[in-house]
Amino acid sequence: MAFEFLSSLDTMTAFLLLVIFILFVFSMKKVFSVLMNLVVIGAVSLLFPVVMNRFFGFDIPIDSDSLISFVLLGIGVYFVYLVAKSLYKVLGMAERAGKKYMPKGKKEEPEREPEEKADNKKYKEMEKELKEREKELAKKEHEIQWKSKLQKEKKRSDWTKEYASLEEAKHPKKEVKTRPAIIEPLPVIEHKRKKKKGKK
Repeated sequence: MAFEFLSSLDTMTAFLLLVIFILFVFSMKKVFSVLMNLVVIGAVSLLFPVVMNRFFGFDIPIDSDSLISFVLLGIGVYFVYLVAKSLYKVLGMAERAGKKYMPKGKKEEPEREPEEKADNKKYKEMEKELKEREKELAKKEHEIQWKSKLQKEKKRSDWTKEYASLEEAKHPKKEVKTRPAIIEPLPVIEHKRKKKKGKK
């Protein structure tokens, strides 16, 4: 059996061996992905001067030295990207751990305001109250004026109605009598029936 040697090992060593195996597999996967990315970046870096000369009209020398320099530049940029990415992840994890485990600082007590600020606050509050009262009084005055106008209009309408009723009493309208229509009876026309002559 391929795993016969595991039976001779202790449980602790077997567990450590399993952990190392898992880490090795994932690390090699990461290494192979990095190598594949390096191959792709090297190929793209080689094509960069050709594309720039052919399609954009640049005059970049296409010799072995220039091509190698472009390849090294692309690989260097890729490694810088990997380092920055790993640092960003580490800093993010450290920040989260610090927020969880660092003790929270005590809340600072609010400073007491001096007497001048307290007096200014009181004056401002009093001014606000006075303004609110003025607004309420203005609203009440407006309501009173509106009600008085309505009452005057009602009185005028009542006066006009009384005047119209007095005028009607002084000058009553004459009723026009209508004569009933006389309907004459139609003459009755008697139709004489002719006697039928009998056959002889």
